[in-house]
Order: sequence, then C-alpha cells, then structure tokens
Amino acid sequence: MLLRLVFLLVLFLPGLAQAQRSQEAWELLKMRQLDTARAVADLDVAEDPGKTSAESWYVRGMIYKSIYDRDDYGEKHHGEHIDLMAFDSYKRAIDLDATHAYTTGILEDVLALTEDFCRTGLDLFEKGYENRKPHDLAEAARYLDAVAEAFAMLGPRQVTVHKSLQEYGIDKNTLEVCRALAKDQAGQREDAARILTELVTAKSSEPAVYLCLKDYYLLQDRKGKALEVLERGRKAAPKDLPLALAYAELLADTGRAAEARTLATGLAKANPQEAAPLATLGFIEEKRSNPDKAEAYYLQAIEVEPSDFMANFRLGKLYFKRAEEAKGRKATQLYIRELQQRCIAYAEIAAKADPKHPGNSRILLELYNALGMADKAQQLKLDLN
Repeated sequence: MLLRLVFLLVLFLPGLAQAQRSQEAWELLKMRQLDTARAVADLDVAEDPGKTSAESWYVRGMIYKSIYDRDDYGEKHHGEHIDLMAFDSYKRAIDLDATHAYTTGILEDVLALTEDFCRTGLDLFEKGYENRKPHDLAEAARYLDAVAEAFAMLGPRQVTVHKSLQEYGIDKNTLEVCRALAKDQAGQREDAARILTELVTAKSSEPAVYLCLKDYYLLQDRKGKALEVLERGRKAAPKDLPLALAYAELLADTGRAAEARTLATGLAKANPQEAAPLATLGFIEEKRSNPDKAEAYYLQAIEVEPSDFMANFRLGKLYFKRAEEAKGRKATQLYIRELQQRCIAYAEIAAKADPKHPGNSRILLELYNALGMADKAQQLKLDLN
C-alpha cells in the first residue's frame, strides 16, 4: 500500500506542481506583475516541455502579449522578440488544446499580433533591401514567416487582417513576395526558392519573383530552368522592361545571341530614354566577341543616363579586361595604366549608384592596390564593412 502511494505521488506531483505554477502565473498576470509572471511562466514550461499543458502555454502567451502591449515595451525589451515569443506560446497551446478551450481567446490575440507582424516585417524588409543589410532581412523573413503561420491558424478570420492591410495597398501576394526576397537576400535560398516557385505557379505579376528565381537557378548553373522561369515571367508581366532585358541577356549567354540582339534592339527603339537596353546590347556584343561594338553601346547608354550602374560597371569591367590582356602581350605601361584609369573612372561612377556591388568593388580594390592608391583602397574597405 505504501509503495503504491509513493508511486502515485511520483506520478502526479510534477503535474500538480506545474498546475500550481500556471495558476500562480495567472494570478500575477491579473495583478499586472508581468515581469514576475513571466519568470514563473518560463519556469512552468521549461522543466518538462513534453508534459506541459495547453493552459501553461496559453497563460505564458497572455503574459508575453501583455508585456508586448505595455507602453514601455520598446524601451525595456528592445530586441527580445516578445511578440514572437507570445505567438510561439499560443501555437503550442493550440497544438495541445484537444478540447479547444482556449482557441477563441488565442485567435483574438493572434489576430492583433498578425497585423503588427505584417508592419514590422515589411518595415524591416524595406530597410534591409534598400541598404543590403542581411540581419534586417533575416529579421523580416522571421516576421513574415510568422504572418504565414498566423494566416494558417486564423483561417477565415484572416480576412480582417487583409482588409486592414488593403488600406496601405498591401495584399497577401505582396507579403509572400517580400518574404521570399527577404529569405533570398538573407541567404535562406532554398526556402526562398520554394516560395518563389509557388508564386510562379500562381502566375504572380510581380517581375521580381521571376528575376529572383532566375538568379537562384543560375547559381546552380541551370540556365535552361532559368530561361523557363523568365519565359513564364514575360507572359505574366509582358510590359516589364527589366524582365525582357534579363531574358535577352540569358538568351545571349546560352548561345542564342542573334535572337537576343533582335529582342534588345527592339527594346532600345521602343525605350529611347532608357539606358538599360543599350547596356544589354553591349553585353550581347561582348558575348558575340565584339568588344569595340560593346564599348560603343556602353558609351551610348552613359550618354542617355550618365549615372546608370550597369553601363558604367560593364564599361569599367571591359577596360579592366583589356588592361589584363595588354599585360599578357607585354604592352607599354603607359597604355596599361591608361586602361586602368579609364576602368577606375567608370567603376567609381558605378559605385555611387551601388556602393556594395561585389564585382565592382573587387575591381576597384584590385586597381587601387595595383596603382598605389592606398587611401582609396582603405576607404573602400571601410565602406564595404
């Protein structure tokens, strides 16, 4: 009898202690002693997560949501992701809530959190994408992942979020596009490719979807697949110039230079105020082993738009290549230096348009070092960091 009693105590006391902690956390929450409530709730779920009850996770979610809602949240809890921790607790509670006792209360809070996740994710995406900050983009992806999970939890209730976002011109497709691009730029390329493929299948009209997925396949040297993506993109967004030019360049890169030249020439005639088609024609002529014609197109593009990144970058790269070839055939140092100086001039203009472009920065750094321009080399290194 004694042994049986001991066995029952061993079996049920941990659950009893956990229930008591959950109740204690709940009472502290009602008294708005949130920091203490948080500590108790964290202890409640930490000791034996496998046996934690739905109630424990629900109470913890309410505590974290209450902390997030406090006026001093940003000041006291910056960088702690209290909002995401509340959401994670609610997800666990729903998974464990076999009787759906807490579902209504959870979904009301998740609804409020989701609108904030959308805004936070999009703000981080905009900041990270414009300034090429992988940390901000990874954070954006984290919040936009939470949005996707929340929509799945909310079911029909998500329409409330969509209506709110529509006031700002944002829809679900926009969120998924930003989520995919954030993941891609943050280095989460497999995840990004999965979402982008879903968007392509859904015939998204956003050109960036196709351009980004094209780059994913090119990194794997799957040019045929990249072409297929761009072909679908041109059907979805037939008037998009960057998409058409990317297609022309990939045609040239896959041995279809004549077809590429016809397409790019037509685009240049249709868009006489744009430098990009001329820069693409220059690229195509390089692929056709016509560097002099390529140079002429790049210079025409710069005439149209002096600060155009691609024209300046490619022209600088062309002069860099000529300088390297001149070294190989033992040309005069004066001629080699003249080509290097031309390269630097155009590459520096390109750097103003895109300060952190890896290819352009690499060329500049190499030439600064080769020509003894130590101050410029040092400044470029600082700018890149």
